[in-house]
Amino acid sequence: MSIKERRKLERFVLKLPTWISFPGDCGNKKEIQLATSNINAGGAYLLTTQPLPIGMDVDLVLHLPLDHIVIEKRKHSQIKLNGKIVRADLQGMAILFNNRYRISPLD
Repeated sequence: MSIKERRKLERFVLKLPTWISFPGDCGNKKEIQLATSNINAGGAYLLTTQPLPIGMDVDLVLHLPLDHIVIEKRKHSQIKLNGKIVRADLQGMAILFNNRYRISPLD
């Protein structure tokens, strides 16, 4: 018996360095670095053995290598966005993106 695919957006198997910021103890922000396992326009699955709690709002910075294309002589770009943890398991966690994001070049 196969599991029916519920995704409406095309998913890409892509490992991108990702920094996640989230509320820590005493109101301070914590940051961890992970990598995506797959990603689409609506969200991403990140590899971790210590997923954050479901429902937690997070800020993300995804680094995009530009090794094969030249954009103003830059080697990397980044996407800053926000999302919510919607699923977690033993291998990682799924984050649903909201509609706010910013793409910017890195030197």
